[in-house]
Amino acid sequence: MDLNDFSESRYLKKTDVPEHPGVVLQIDRFEAVQLEGDERKSPVLHFVDVNYKPMVINATNRAKLENAFKSSDTSDMEGKFIGVYCDPEVMYAGKVVGGLRLRSLSRTEAEKYYPSVNVASKGKPEGDDDVPF
Repeated sequence: MDLNDFSESRYLKKTDVPEHPGVVLQIDRFEAVQLEGDERKSPVLHFVDVNYKPMVINATNRAKLENAFKSSDTSDMEGKFIGVYCDPEVMYAGKVVGGLRLRSLSRTEAEKYYPSVNVASKGKPEGDDDVPF
């Protein structure tokens, strides 16, 4: 029995995705959410695949999104693909605790590592360009 099975969360957590290679998910939308105990709203990423819960975006993953899509405008990211994986080396409060990380993927990389991914959906143009998704 895994005790993590008893801690239900509204948001994606590290035990919801494998360490390597993770999963490729399509970005549906973002929303600003007031999380318990926080003064400011936090960005939350929703995926097209409803089998995956929304993911709270921290500063590191926000920077990875901006770098991957060369924009801080979330509307530029909607419909694109992103890799989500559990990084066991993530630190919090000086301790190694593991956590979720995002990584950009070119169309070629996604098809190589995730051949079942349908890259032509939600307005994504077809073709073998090297655009991160």
